[in-house]
Amino acid sequence: MKNEQLQPDVKIYNTLIKVCAHNHPRMDLALEYFREMKAAGFVPTIVTYNTLIKGFIDRKDRMRALEVFEEMKVAGVPPPDTLFMNSWEGKERMGC
Repeated sequence: MKNEQLQPDVKIYNTLIKVCAHNHPRMDLALEYFREMKAAGFVPTIVTYNTLIKGFIDRKDRMRALEVFEEMKVAGVPPPDTLFMNSWEGKERMGC
């Protein structure tokens, strides 16, 4: 993104992460944008974390979803009620 002289912000990063996590099976790229976002000095929002968690749940990767959830807690971002609903739906999809 930097090569193309774009000036990203939190909304652009969140959009890129969402596209990778939900419309495209590229969680690796979603995590790359997440890391780039933090390295650029932007603070991930609840939208950022929720998108990543849901992306991992959709791929039945419970461990990665929990890792992101723990990172969110350490960062001091309180989870919204809808995250817990997504988690329950995710557990059902994963057979937990």
